[in-house]
Amino acid sequence: MTTDPAPLRPVRALRRFVLVAVVMPVILTLAAVAVQLVLLPQLPDPVAIHWDAAGRANGFAPAWTAVVLTVVLGLGLPLLLAATVIRPLRRGETGFTFRFLGAVALALSVLMTVLMTASLAVQTGLGDAGDAPSIVLVLVVALVVAVLGGVAGWFAQPRAVAGAAEVAPTAPLALRPGERVVWMRTASIARGGAVALVIIVMALAAAAAVAWFIADAALAGILTATTLILAAGLACTILFHVRVDDQGLRVASAVGVPRFEIPLGEMTEVACVRVHPMAQFGGYGIRSLPGRTGVVLFTGDAIEVTRRGGKQFVVTVPDARTAVALLQALREREKTD
Repeated sequence: MTTDPAPLRPVRALRRFVLVAVVMPVILTLAAVAVQLVLLPQLPDPVAIHWDAAGRANGFAPAWTAVVLTVVLGLGLPLLLAATVIRPLRRGETGFTFRFLGAVALALSVLMTVLMTASLAVQTGLGDAGDAPSIVLVLVVALVVAVLGGVAGWFAQPRAVAGAAEVAPTAPLALRPGERVVWMRTASIARGGAVALVIIVMALAAAAAVAWFIADAALAGILTATTLILAAGLACTILFHVRVDDQGLRVASAVGVPRFEIPLGEMTEVACVRVHPMAQFGGYGIRSLPGRTGVVLFTGDAIEVTRRGGKQFVVTVPDARTAVALLQALREREKTD
């Protein structure tokens, strides 16, 4: 007698993800902090924490700052990444995105723990942190080790392919001849996704603010511009208005852009499908995959429209089944007119 291993795969994927994205960063961070605490008595105070393009130390802070940064960056960032996908993993979702984020979390932890620890090690025995040597070689080594760590994290997780979309059977609505019907709903991003995006924007804003004080203006400017771009993107993707009428399907963000319109005549098929954003689209918001575009705001039912040429458009929205039933009825009536 054999047992179908399929039900075990999501559990195995979750366990391996936690091992790679949570347990290993915790171990690496604890080890790095232990080494740094041993080095502290041998370090100048303050220590160098920033170097210019020529390799000269030009930013300084108390020695304990490096320990704090190691914990925040070497452990905090991986845990933040893990937190964004733990819930869908626990629901049994699998796919490329989860495996990739696990590998990235481990790579980030390796990069920051190695970089911060090595940058302190090269300063041991110095009387003045201004004499600290260039860390270009340290940075290169840290990047190489981080890539190797990410690759190891990738292969430590099981291969998992996202399942096909679940289609909910839907019967067309009964429309009287000449009857005009409009269906409208507002769809907003899931609370968990919104929180994750806001945290990312706030973290970048905080990093930009810190950079203006302790880093060069170019880095601070890049971080500030990135924060503003992400904030604008969030405003354009957090809320959408969805409308179905005899013109077809229209989806527009609360600020007016982006906007998607699909006339009835361009539709070859309409279905109500169950969408899992992380597993099927790699995240929330406006997502684009080969042959498929989605306004993916939460886990749940969605309108899926197949256009001439085979390309699909998907939008998650409350009461998607009614919208699909109306679209099917409108398409049938258009064919008979």
